[in-house]
Amino acid sequence: MLTRPVLVYDGQCGYCRGWVSRLERWGLAGIDFVPSQRRTERADLPSLTDAQVDQEMVVVLPDRRVLGGGAALSEVWGRVPRLRLIARLLALPGISVLRDFGYRWVAGRRKRDSCELPAR
Repeated sequence: MLTRPVLVYDGQCGYCRGWVSRLERWGLAGIDFVPSQRRTERADLPSLTDAQVDQEMVVVLPDRRVLGGGAALSEVWGRVPRLRLIARLLALPGISVLRDFGYRWVAGRRKRDSCELPAR
């Protein structure tokens, strides 16, 4: 049973690992980080397909709801004090469409250009 949200991210991507490291430094608390390559080691996580976790970061909430992409971004950023206001704005109707577009654009470039970048 999940007691805290779990962020599932691409553990082989330097860009993704860099963001996880940044979030930890910025005070993200109350959330577990699990590389997508190790997600099956967590029996409390719902089944997530390779395609799903390859396309976007995923947040699994304690009630087992699965958020992906821009919605996952808003959930995570909403838990970081310095990003909380931005997360609330990005979740507003209308703006969330732009958030999702922006997330997909960055995620697409990540796969093409930056997965080989070392974590910072």
